[in-house]
Amino acid sequence: MIPDVFPQFETERLILKEVSLKSSVDMFEIFSDEETLKYYDVEPVTEVEEVKGLIEVLQNRFKNKKGIRWGLYLKDSGKLIGTCGYHDVNREALRGEIGYELSREFWGNGYMKEALEAILNYGFNNMGLNRIQALAEPENEKSIGILKRVGFKEEGILRDYEYYRGGFKNCTMLSILKREYEKDN
Repeated sequence: MIPDVFPQFETERLILKEVSLKSSVDMFEIFSDEETLKYYDVEPVTEVEEVKGLIEVLQNRFKNKKGIRWGLYLKDSGKLIGTCGYHDVNREALRGEIGYELSREFWGNGYMKEALEAILNYGFNNMGLNRIQALAEPENEKSIGILKRVGFKEEGILRDYEYYRGGFKNCTMLSILKREYEKDN
């Protein structure tokens, strides 16, 4: 399900590949921004060293076959502008959960839609998943909107599902099934 060699592929404007320590400064720009992380379960980082630890966590998650997180690199400049991928893969149920973030500077330009379409294709056609799901806070209308634009269906609200930043958070559960994806693609 999770391959031995980290997969790399391209979309019209992006290269999706493994995040390396060379991208620490770009990752710092993303993960130090309060607005970018408003609905994220981590506090903004204050030092580049913290980001290096995060990159190592992502790399280890892949090595241990627990998940796969691609860096989103602009084709024209090589700049890392976000990440997306699978962080909870259930081999028995053929299910994966996705997460993502994008540097605020690049919001509203269709980059995340482009990346999500690519990883959905990879999840269904290369990983053999039957269901891909995502969680978003109900107030995070932009995230819910982009998920719906790539074919996810809203299933309902999970009450007090997450605890971070000092309080319980409701989460909207969304999913797309392989048969739905195949019908629309």
